Amino acid sequence: MKHGTTNWKVQHNLAGVKDACFDGNQLWLASANGTATITTGSKHVMALPDDREATAVACRTGAQHAFSGGPGTVQTFDAASGELKRWEWVTNLTSNAGGVYDGPVSSMVLASTGELHVATPVAINTRHTNGTVSRFDFQQGLPMNETQLVAVEADTNALWAASPAAVMRLSPPLSASPGEVMPGQWRYFHGGRYLLGSSKVAFIDTTHANQTLVVTDGGIVVLEWQWWTLAAKAEHYESILTRHIRHGMVSDCTLKHYGNASSCVNGPSDNNGLWTSLLVVAEAYKYAL
Repeated sequence: MKHGTTNWKVQHNLAGVKDACFDGNQLWLASANGTATITTGSKHVMALPDDREATAVACRTGAQHAFSGGPGTVQTFDAASGELKRWEWVTNLTSNAGGVYDGPVSSMVLASTGELHVATPVAINTRHTNGTVSRFDFQQGLPMNETQLVAVEADTNALWAASPAAVMRLSPPLSASPGEVMPGQWRYFHGGRYLLGSSKVAFIDTTHANQTLVVTDGGIVVLEWQWWTLAAKAEHYESILTRHIRHGMVSDCTLKHYGNASSCVNGPSDNNGLWTSLLVVAEAYKYAL
């Protein structure tokens, strides 16, 4: 197989490759018969540092360590030599035998800060550079469990996570991203407003800090962060207000055809008075300014 201009001559029969990560020197592979590496220098040597079943790998250019994880353990390797340095148990959800991590590993990612984020069905675990491990579940604000994918945002290291029906973002602290509106909080993206199909996420790409590409069972979407002024936001909503006006009041807008705003149909609702009062208050503030 090929990676760029390098021809790889694989000398080991990999069984069921689940994940891959390239650190600029080695290609790390997670497979049913262990964690494997292909080194660019030799172009044909494949080492198998560990034969524990692996479902995910994490590495980064210039990092001292690379990681793999599976249904039983999480392994730490020397990124240069491939030597296994450490392994830790994960919790067995069938026997309830406890481990350092909350369950079998479904995905993992290594941030530029050195933190390892590990997705499990129960929680997201973070292994810090001092070796301690913390967790995110509903008690720490994680919107949904059954995390299947994790990724870190370029530049900000914001943590993205995907469940069977949503994608979520943990905003970094202001010290890491001065412009964050909701630092240290989770944001939740689900349904047709953000995702296509049933919102089941298959892939996340966070290469660009202001754009996140999400692949679902219904197609591809790009979630883009845009900075708006209050005036620009007001102008936007005023431009769509016309279709919501019914007998001088602001009403609901039911679409005859999904996604087609021109098919809007207004009707009576107990909430029309509420929507209208919100508009009146907004106009009052506008007048005062």
